[in-house]
Order: sequence, then C-alpha cells, then structure tokens
Amino acid sequence: MTQEINSFKSKIALLKGPVGLYFLLAIAITWAFWIPTILIASANDYFLPSVYSFKDISNTGFKDGFHIIIFIINQMGVYGPLFAAIIVSWKKYGKSEVKNLFGKIKVWRVKPKWTIIILLLPFIFALIPLGMNVLVGVDISGAFNPEMPVLIIFLTLANNIVTSGFEEPGWRGFAFLEIRKKDEAYRSGLIVGFFWAIWHYPYVIYLNYIPELAPGISIGVTIYALLGFTAVILGGSIIFSWIYANTESLLILILFHAFQNVFPVFVMGQVIDSGMGTLITGLFTWVVVALITKNYGRETLTGLTDNEKAAKEAKRNKN
Repeated sequence: MTQEINSFKSKIALLKGPVGLYFLLAIAITWAFWIPTILIASANDYFLPSVYSFKDISNTGFKDGFHIIIFIINQMGVYGPLFAAIIVSWKKYGKSEVKNLFGKIKVWRVKPKWTIIILLLPFIFALIPLGMNVLVGVDISGAFNPEMPVLIIFLTLANNIVTSGFEEPGWRGFAFLEIRKKDEAYRSGLIVGFFWAIWHYPYVIYLNYIPELAPGISIGVTIYALLGFTAVILGGSIIFSWIYANTESLLILILFHAFQNVFPVFVMGQVIDSGMGTLITGLFTWVVVALITKNYGRETLTGLTDNEKAAKEAKRNKN
C-alpha cells in the first residue's frame, strides 16, 4: 500500500514539472483555436478541417470569406502539441533541445519491418470495420471508393502528414520521453494517451453532439463516444510509443499517424459504419497492446530492460 501511495505521489510530482506544463499548454493552445471556431462553424453551417476537407472544398467550396478564415484558424489548433513542446523544451533545456527535437524528424533509416508495420497496421485497422459491416449485412459495394480524384487523395494524405502528423514531436518526441525519465514505457504511453484523448474532446463532441451534424444524438451518446474514444486512444498511445521506442524516429510516427487517419477513409469509401466496426476496432487495439507487452515487455517496449538498453546504446556510441 505504501508503495502504491508513493507511486501516486510521484505521478502528481511529475505533472507539476515540465511535462505537466506541456500538457496544460498543448490543450490550452489547441482549445483556444478549436472551441471558438467550432461554435462559429456550427452556427453558420461551415465545414471544418477533417480527412474530407479537400473533398468538401472540391465539391461545395467555402461558403464565404469568413468561412476560409475560420477553417484556417481551426486548422492551426492541431499544432498545439508542437508549439507546447517547443516552448517547454526551450524554457527547460534551451535552444539545443529544440534543435534536438526537430532533429528526430530527420531520422528515416529504420529496420524494414517498421516500415511494413506502419503501413500494415493502419490498413488492418481500416479493414476491421469493413469486415464487421459484412457480418451484420451492411452493403459494402462502396468500399475502396471514397469518390475522390487521385489529386484529392494525395492532398488529403499530404495534409495529414503536415498537420495531424506534427502532433508527434509533442506527444512522443517530448512528453513520452520526459515521463520515461521516471517511469516505465508502458505507463508513460498511458499517461500521454490520457491527455492526448482529452486534447481531442472538443472535436469529438463537435462530431457527435452538434445537432446540425448529428440530429437526434443525446448527450448520453456523446459521453459514450468520449469514453469509447478515450479507450481507443489509450491503447493507440501505447502502440505509438512502442513504435517510437524501437525506431527513435519521429518521421516514422508522423507517417504512421497520417496513415491511421487516412486509410479508413479510403478503405471504407462510401460504406456507412454500423457502429460495430468501431467497437471491434477498439477491442483489436487492446489485443495489439497485449501482444506488444507480451513480446516487448512493459519496461521499455523494446524487449530489453532499461539497463540492457543503456548498455546497448553505450556500445553503439563507442563503435
């Protein structure tokens, strides 16, 4: 019991330091962009940035000049985690740490299996809801047909790489590594995932409760959506942390993040998810987490202990 209390106190102390300031800034900066623009967009029937942005722009265009401004301001909110990482890194460690943070984006040489993983996992995750729709009798003739020209598909992927993908220098490049200094990789991933989920909440509420977007949806359904989303993000954060712990490449994570966002759109195409697909995807996320921890351990998520990993790095630096 005493050990558990001390562990809890250490977590609280951790959140009072740079990582706590990081989480506060990441959420505050993003919400300052998102909440006002979501309210304005819902009142004026504006679409906001999403994986369908370029499709919406191509099909319907912006309603007026103010719509363009609201769209751009909302899009800037996605950089909250990046801005927070830069601010806290500079304040705590100086200019050199900011340079080091961006240097991790240049790491592209990784073992081939990790390239396969960041391509295969998002595809499998996208196939699960499609498969569940088949089982419940939903017509999937519109699968793999998002009704987007090749140019729009390319722009959608490129946009996700330079927007959502650039959350990663903050969540994993700074927060995960900062927590790892005092805790195991598994719990570090969970802690980051908890705040990563909260960071998304305004958009999740926007998509699940704004009456114009989801008529007839109750607040109870929205709470259910938030809880389900949080569970998926917590598991997803461990998967992201596992990839980063083994590759030390933010570039790989940026690409993985973009693929995770975009692949479902192209795989599902015009198919409307029955809801079962989302549930099974969440369960599958935790199956993957269980396999990761079984094969790679909780301490470092690399299959090595912290001591073994440090010895390996020392040997590599010596050579």
